[in-house]
Amino acid sequence: TYGYFVQAICSVGDTSAWAGPYLFTTLCQPTVGDSLSDPIVIGSFPYVDSNSTASCYSDTRDNPSADVFYQLIVPQCTDTLTVSLCGSAYDTYIRILDASGTQIAFNDDFCAAQSEVELTGLIAGDTLYVLVEGFSANNGDYSLNINTVINCPPPANLVITEIMYNPPEAGTDSLEFVEIYNNGTLASDLTNYTLSGITYT
Repeated sequence: TYGYFVQAICSVGDTSAWAGPYLFTTLCQPTVGDSLSDPIVIGSFPYVDSNSTASCYSDTRDNPSADVFYQLIVPQCTDTLTVSLCGSAYDTYIRILDASGTQIAFNDDFCAAQSEVELTGLIAGDTLYVLVEGFSANNGDYSLNINTVINCPPPANLVITEIMYNPPEAGTDSLEFVEIYNNGTLASDLTNYTLSGITYT
């Protein structure tokens, strides 16, 4: 927002009093996160973002407050996904949407006037959207925290069909790394387990 004053200058020494201030506000550039089709993409967890809905975000759905959209992919072996606006500076409202934009969870007042959602039973690889908005028409500064609890169960009925390895580096006599494939699929998290009773072909 800018303010300006105006003065008439008719001739040398003949001027009017200053009038003003008059105010105008410049328009925002297109803002990432302002719509479901252009969300802020979350790449890794835990995720933290501090932002504000007080300017440059528009109201596109649900409560009459500004909306900010985030997109995430459910990680492998996710036991619990927690999305929190606790610690934000205004009365928040949080919604979780599926890939089609349909609401699957929401919360208003989990921690005082702020919001938090805990999700279980998620499917790895699914796309979810987090919608940050205010209760009613409230806007302000918010702090978004997203955390995951990962719990990978041991693979059942493991059949190793292929073992691939890199040759050792010069001067060593051990393998550089081993990749184990379970029925043709790379079992990348097997390093967390002790394997026994393995059959192979």
